[in-house]
Amino acid sequence: MKYCFYNELVTCLANKNMASNKTSLKKTSHKFTLKQFIWNGFNFTVGIPFLGSLALLADRQRTDPSTGKIINEGAYGLGFHIIWIFLLMGIIASICAYAFAKLSRYHKQDDNGGAYIFARSSFGRFVGFLILFLNYIIMPMVLSNQILMFVKANFDPSMSAGDPNASYWWCDWTKHLHNWSYLAYDLIGLALAVVFALVAFFGAKTYKKVAKYSLLIKWASSGFLVAFGIVAAALPVNSNNAVDWAQNSNFNFSHFLSAFCACFYYFTGFEAFASAGSTVKEPEKNVSKGIMIVMILSVGFYISMIIVFMFAQSVMMQNINTGFWIVLTNANNSHWFHWLIYAGPIIMIVSTIAMRGNIISQAALYGGTTLQPMSTEGYISNKFSELNHEGFPIGAMKLHITISLITIGMWAIIPDIIVGIVGPKANFININTIISAASVFYIIIYAIILLAVIKYALERCMKNSLLEWFLYPLALISLIVVVFDHFYDLFHNAINIGGVNNIAALAVEMSFFLICAIFITSVYFGYYKRKYRLRMINHPNNQQKLNYEFRTLDGWSFLKGKFYLSAINFFNKRNRLVNENYEDLSDPIFRTKYKEISNNFLNKTKKQLMQYLKYSEYIQHHNEKAGFNVKKEIFENNQEAVKFLSQLQKQIRTKPSNYLYLKDLRK
Repeated sequence: MKYCFYNELVTCLANKNMASNKTSLKKTSHKFTLKQFIWNGFNFTVGIPFLGSLALLADRQRTDPSTGKIINEGAYGLGFHIIWIFLLMGIIASICAYAFAKLSRYHKQDDNGGAYIFARSSFGRFVGFLILFLNYIIMPMVLSNQILMFVKANFDPSMSAGDPNASYWWCDWTKHLHNWSYLAYDLIGLALAVVFALVAFFGAKTYKKVAKYSLLIKWASSGFLVAFGIVAAALPVNSNNAVDWAQNSNFNFSHFLSAFCACFYYFTGFEAFASAGSTVKEPEKNVSKGIMIVMILSVGFYISMIIVFMFAQSVMMQNINTGFWIVLTNANNSHWFHWLIYAGPIIMIVSTIAMRGNIISQAALYGGTTLQPMSTEGYISNKFSELNHEGFPIGAMKLHITISLITIGMWAIIPDIIVGIVGPKANFININTIISAASVFYIIIYAIILLAVIKYALERCMKNSLLEWFLYPLALISLIVVVFDHFYDLFHNAINIGGVNNIAALAVEMSFFLICAIFITSVYFGYYKRKYRLRMINHPNNQQKLNYEFRTLDGWSFLKGKFYLSAINFFNKRNRLVNENYEDLSDPIFRTKYKEISNNFLNKTKKQLMQYLKYSEYIQHHNEKAGFNVKKEIFENNQEAVKFLSQLQKQIRTKPSNYLYLKDLRK
C-alpha cells in the first residue's frame, strides 16, 4: 500500500478551528468544480452560428452567371487565411483573459467583480463607471443581434438559401411581404424574445430548467449539423473544395483588420466568468486555469469547424443552419440527400429557437445583475439594487428589458421600417454591423484591463514576467490598431465611396457611440457626483464601507494556493521516493535524495514568501494613496504567512526516527 500524504498535508494547512472549517465546508459545498467551470465557460463563449460570418469573411465576391448579379457583395475573400486569423484572435483574446485572471487574484471576488472592479480600483470611479456601462450596453446589442437572426435567418431566402429570388418550402409565405418581410421577421423574433426574457421572472427553478433543456437541444442539433458537415467533407464530389478556398483568396491588411474586428466578438464572454472566484472551488488555481482552458478549447473548436465546413462546401451562406442543406443537396445528385431539404431546416429552426432563447434568457438575468451594481454605487436609482428571496434583481431586470427594447428599436425595428419604405437597398444594418460595434466595446474594455495590469506591475503591486511584459503591450497595440481601422473604414466608406448604406452605417454607429458618451458623462457628472456629495454629508460611513470593497488585496489567498500546489508537488515526489524499494529508509542514498527534494521545496516556498512580503508593502502604499487603510489587515496576513510557512517547513524536515513510521505506512 502506497504512503498517502493527504492527512499530513491537511495537518500542515490547518490554520483555523473546527467550527470555521465546518462553516467553510458548508459554504463551498455547492461551488463549481474545475470541470463544471470549464463547461459553463465553454457554453457561454462558443456556438456553431459563428460559421455564418464566413459568408462575408472567407467567401469571395462572385457573379451569378445566369443573371449577372453580384453575389456576396462586399465579401473579403480571405479563404484559408481565416484559419490563422482565428488562431491569432484566440491568442490575443487569451492574453486579455490571462490579464483578467491575474487581476482577479488581487481583488475581492464575492461581490461586484469583473472588469468594473478592476478599472475602478486602478483608475477611479469615472473609468469604472465607463467600463460598467460598456459591459452592460453590450447585452442589449447582443439581444438585438439575436432578434435580427431569430426568425430572419431561417425564413429569409437571401440568408437561408443564398438566392434572394428563390422560394423554398419553409419560406414561401415571405414572397407576399415584399419589402416589409424584415419587419415581420423581427417582430416575430421580438415576441419570442420577450417570452424567453420573462423566464427569469418565474424563479430560479424554471430558469435552470429552460437553460438545461435549451442547451441540450443546442448541442444535439449542432452535432447533427457537424456530423453531416464531416460526411460532406469526405464525399468525392467535394474533394476540390480545399484547393478552391486556398487558391481563390484576396488577402490584404485592410481585410485582415476588418475580419479581426468582426470576429473578435466570438472570443469574448470570458470577462463574465473571469471574476467567478466566489462560485468556484479553489479559485486561486481554478479560475485562471479554467479561463485559459476555455480559451484553448474555443480556439480549437472554431478552427476545426472552419476546416470541416471549408472542405464540405465551396460556397458559404450567411446562415449555415439552413443554407448548408441547400448547398449539400445541390452538390450531390443522389436521392439519399434530398430528405435533408426537409429534415435539415426543421432541426436547425428548432436549434435556433433553443439556442437564441437560451442566450436571451441569460441576457435578461445578467443584464439585471450588471445594472444592480450601478444602483448600489449610486449611478442609478437605489430601488434597482433590491434583490428578491432568490437573489434575482427583479427591478434591475425590468429596467434592462426596457433599455433592451429601446436598443432593439434602434438596431432592428427602425431600420426594418426604412427598408419597408425605401426598399432592400436601404438594408444597412445587419448582423456584422452589430457584431463589429459590440467588438469595439469589448476591445475598449479589454484595453483598459490590459492598462490596469501594466499599471499594477509598474507600481510593483504585482510581478509580471518578461514574457508578460512583451505580450500585454503587444495585445494592447493590436487592439488599438483594430479599433482605429474600424473607425477609419467607417469614415472612408462614407466619405470617399459614398452610397446610402455606407453613410447610414456611419450615422447609426456614430450616433450610438455619441449617445453612449453623452449618457456616461451626463449621468456621472450631473447625477452621480451630486448624489455622492450628499452621501458623503449624510452617510459618510456607508460610502467609506462601499469604497472599501474596491481595495486592492495583498494576494495572501493566492499565496496559500501556491504553497498548497508546491506542497502537493513535494509530497508526490517524496511518496515516489519512499515507495522505491529501499530496504532501509535510513540508507544514505535515500537520505541524500530526500534532502535534495526537501531543500528544493523549502527554497521555492521561501522565495515565494519573500516575494509576497515585498509586494504586499507596495500594495499597502497603493491602497493608502486611494484612501484605504489596510495596514492592520496586511500585517495580520503577513504574520499568518510567516507562521504558515514555518509550520510547513517544520513538517517537511522529517527526522531519521520518522523513517520507520513512513515505512510502516507504506505496507
